[in-house]
Amino acid sequence: MALVHLLLRLLDAGPRWGRHTVGASRYGVVRSELVVFAPGTSVEERRRLRLHAAGPQLVVAVTAAGAVGTLALDRLPLLLLAALALPTASLLLLSARSTRRLRRACARRLVIADVDSPAVAEQAAIAAVLRRADRLLDAGVLTPLEHEEVWACAHDRVAGRVADRRSQPRAGGSGTSATDGSPS
Repeated sequence: MALVHLLLRLLDAGPRWGRHTVGASRYGVVRSELVVFAPGTSVEERRRLRLHAAGPQLVVAVTAAGAVGTLALDRLPLLLLAALALPTASLLLLSARSTRRLRRACARRLVIADVDSPAVAEQAAIAAVLRRADRLLDAGVLTPLEHEEVWACAHDRVAGRVADRRSQPRAGGSGTSATDGSPS
């Protein structure tokens, strides 16, 4: 029961609206991803989406823990490892099916560009607005309805950029932008 409570706390730790991840390579290229859940996404739906996003890391962690746990055993270490990996993979597959509708409702934008790219700055600005709205909601300055309005505007902005980029031909430049509303 304590493990379930800990897992639920981990899944609830992120922002209400989605996630913004930024990573840089040693060559000066930035990978920035902004995922904004559909406004009105419930706590349970957010948990399922976060669990699905963490699925590959979860499978690796469970498999590694199983491998380390079977090192001390003389018999059947591979059988025990398979006994751990099979249910974990099944859970991941079921998670993919149960979150398909939710993932399609998310607005997702991935930008791979130079560090000073305007697209990276724009994603950071959208995420900052959403984080500020979360803080104001927690402080009681914003009502839940006003918070959801900010969330909906950000979702529409990210989703709107998706539609704009699909209708325009790709042009060469300092970076490549891949945006779509497909499952992440």
